[in-house]
Amino acid sequence: MSHSTAYFLVGQSYVYVPPKNTAPQKMFGYLFHFVLATILSTGLTDANKSVYNQLDDSAAFQDEQFLPSGSIFLESSLPDDIILDDTWRYRPFPGIQVPVVRSPYPTFGSPWPLPQFWSSSFCYYNLDSENFNFKLNKISNDILKSAINRYTYIIQNKLGFGIYPKIWQHDDYKLPTYNFKNYQLECRRNAGKSHQYDSNTGKNTYKSNIMRRKNHMPFVSHRPYTSYRQYISGQISRLIKKYKLSSLIMPYTGSQKFALLHVIKSGSSWPHIDMDESYILGVSEDGILIVANETWGALRALETLSQLMWTSGDQSYVFINETYIEDFPRFKHRGLMLDTSRHYMSKSVILLNLEAMSYNKLNVFHWHIVDDQSFPYQSHAFPELSAKGAYREDLVYTSKDISEILEFARFRGIRVIPEFDIPGHTRSVSLSHPEIMSQCSQKTGYFGPLNPALNRTYTFLEKLFNEVFSLFVDEYIHLGGDEVETVCWKSDPHIMQSEQYSTQFSPTFWNNYFWRQVQNLVTRIGNSNPDLRRNLIVWQDVLNHVTEVKKTSLIQVWSTSPTSYLSQGHNIVYSTCWYLDSLNDIKRWTDFYLCDPANDAPINTQQQIFGGEACMWSEYQSDYTVLLRIWPTTSAVAERLWSPRDTVDLVYAGPRIEEQRCRLINKEFLKHAFEEI
Repeated sequence: MSHSTAYFLVGQSYVYVPPKNTAPQKMFGYLFHFVLATILSTGLTDANKSVYNQLDDSAAFQDEQFLPSGSIFLESSLPDDIILDDTWRYRPFPGIQVPVVRSPYPTFGSPWPLPQFWSSSFCYYNLDSENFNFKLNKISNDILKSAINRYTYIIQNKLGFGIYPKIWQHDDYKLPTYNFKNYQLECRRNAGKSHQYDSNTGKNTYKSNIMRRKNHMPFVSHRPYTSYRQYISGQISRLIKKYKLSSLIMPYTGSQKFALLHVIKSGSSWPHIDMDESYILGVSEDGILIVANETWGALRALETLSQLMWTSGDQSYVFINETYIEDFPRFKHRGLMLDTSRHYMSKSVILLNLEAMSYNKLNVFHWHIVDDQSFPYQSHAFPELSAKGAYREDLVYTSKDISEILEFARFRGIRVIPEFDIPGHTRSVSLSHPEIMSQCSQKTGYFGPLNPALNRTYTFLEKLFNEVFSLFVDEYIHLGGDEVETVCWKSDPHIMQSEQYSTQFSPTFWNNYFWRQVQNLVTRIGNSNPDLRRNLIVWQDVLNHVTEVKKTSLIQVWSTSPTSYLSQGHNIVYSTCWYLDSLNDIKRWTDFYLCDPANDAPINTQQQIFGGEACMWSEYQSDYTVLLRIWPTTSAVAERLWSPRDTVDLVYAGPRIEEQRCRLINKEFLKHAFEEI
């Protein structure tokens, strides 16, 4: 390696900068580093950890101006400067005794998903986690009280907190010292010396995507970003004055012991598609303050607050940086689909998955509850469906199970939308109700989709949906509609004898006829009981074959670009690039992260994109594998659906998603759930 070229790991991000030399040297340098990076790449596990730990990394902590030409440093992160596929796959190379970028050290105190607007200074406060508590102001309800109990437990037990990185623990002993008198005095003393906030440009200067590289590396340099500090303090003081909270908030006196939660209005008792999830969160000498318009925003703020907390290496001390956040989701539908038909998933795994969803600010659990393989939904109206269609009599979801899952999700601001796929994917129904199925041949017992020509088909569906709508309270119901084997409709004797068949026949005709009847019966149910009014979600296949789909319906796009559906005026939920069952390599989290529902959408149709969902089909999954398949990859989808559209820096995201992965592992809820399985 050239003496003028070296790799240095600085904090949590890195980029290769070529040395200043002639053009031929540059070309050779690029080629050399490309080949070297390829040689160094391995799997996620570092086989040479002991070798790496023996390397001297002191050079990595030099100030930027002292780094030699050709070093890796923080300020640039052009995606073409490194091999992004290998972000997690570098290891030390024998014979080159300098630190080489490999599996990233996780950040500490960095929230996921990235907030819309996030300003944080290098000044940090000691936090008394053992005695930490919350105070509710103005609004109090069962959801907020439960959330406060939950997050008090998390904070007091330091669950999932980021940890001061091992590579910097030669400074670990200084943390409490810096935190108390000397460090805080230094923060105050330097408050006017550095002016990085431009009052003429306003707060947009502090958009998270602009300032992110200067956040959450407070120990590379202990010099505070004092202009941020002034801005943060001013914003929090403004909120205290606006909402008249001065007598309620607890100023910092040696440690942060208390957070004031000011919720302006309670909102609906159930999460819904237009719920307000926005919030403001501030941490300063004035104390810790959360302001939210509705309960749902308060839930998201509490999760962010817990993620901002980090500990010393031995977890003796807990800290939190001076922070100001204004946050809201980019999309209102941020979901995860779980298939519980092909393999039954236990209630404990479903609850655990909901918990993980709340850590990632996902707000829709799309429950693909039944399919061809089994019918585990236990119906009171048709008990024979699960009696004959479930794998076993105990592998079912009772109304009590479902109510518990719904309540668990409600307390985390998560909507539960069940999917009863029709007219296809219904072979489990044929085990108890062959009379409503289409027969693929007169001489065989093989059944195809529901029979669209029979009135009793719609009588059955109306009775079943009345029950389902009464149990699942969300305003949307997913009715599938994909992969219909219309060839069976051509050979079914009832369809061949029908009046409609004698005049005309085509799969398109029967598809339109079926969905017209289904939409009418859903409307009829809602008219008879306003509490049971529902809008439909269907897979894109329905729109490919049906011309009469109501504009109030959501189209879930799973195999193509959404452009054609948007151009027809339909609202969509996007899943094309987020099929978790097709994920063969965890390194492909980067593909999930960079995929965006709006990439191919015309500007004038952006408002029609309600959001998206990651999809976990369970042909090859079970209780023991499914959560490992879902997480942490789905965290990448969660940030795409919440954070600003231009949050696309993989070099910055890598260490942060590593911290999020550590949070999921270290939460005590995970340990308890796996013990139950």
